[in-house]
Amino acid sequence: IQIASAIAEDTRRRVRAEIVAAGAEAMGARRQLEVLDRQLAAWREFLRLTEARAREGEVAPLEADLLRVELARQEAQRVLAQAKLDRARAGLERLVPPELKPLTLKDRVATGQLLVSESDLRDRALTERPDLRAARLATQQANAQVRLALAGRTPDLVGSISYRREISAFENVLGTGQMLRDRDNLLAFGLSVPLPFRDRNQGNIQAAAAAERASRLEAATLEAEVVRDVTASFAAYRAAERASRILETEVVVPAQRNLEVIREAYRLGQLRLLDVLNEQRKILDLN
Repeated sequence: IQIASAIAEDTRRRVRAEIVAAGAEAMGARRQLEVLDRQLAAWREFLRLTEARAREGEVAPLEADLLRVELARQEAQRVLAQAKLDRARAGLERLVPPELKPLTLKDRVATGQLLVSESDLRDRALTERPDLRAARLATQQANAQVRLALAGRTPDLVGSISYRREISAFENVLGTGQMLRDRDNLLAFGLSVPLPFRDRNQGNIQAAAAAERASRLEAATLEAEVVRDVTASFAAYRAAERASRILETEVVVPAQRNLEVIREAYRLGQLRLLDVLNEQRKILDLN
């Protein structure tokens, strides 16, 4: 019962993890869509101004054509981003019971400050992971099977007792024509001992011992995997935290300012439109 309960708890843990991962994927797709919407709005305004300048003869009509192509490319990216969001939402809804729909995505932004250390997480995982608890319980169960098989080495003495009553009749005994009756009450005692006396149940003992060793090795392997999982996940989280902070503070914001400067330089005729397009594509990739 304890093993089945641990397995059920581990299944719930895995489902929760799948829901969190699917929700994160959906939120990432939605943020990508929001970035594209903001960029498209800015580019549509940029195209409107360029077309007006082209009509006035301030810029070549080719520049407006280039902007239309770039705008169409970004609109195609938006279609793909919308499809990605729809797929992510479908994957999330597959994991959630129907009575909880419709789903509303809410941002759950990490603070970047874990209140526990890697060793604390590792100790908690080794103590609370239900799959590891199930493996340890299975080892205890295998130990019990070994003890049971060892107990089968001792022969079982089986006692028995029986009672029966027999009545016999004999006619014309010695030619006298008389009938003789004989009544017997029989009480029997017995004791049976299975053979051989030694080396009994060896096959079951060896099978139980092998199963116990396998169960113990599986538990040890899983314990090592848990430690590796915690170490790898903690390192991945820290790396993502540092990368996110660097991108937000040292890359995206300065790049956005650079784009504004390049756009202004283009309006003043100091740069080509291709310079603006390249910088804009870089901003999209960074976001």
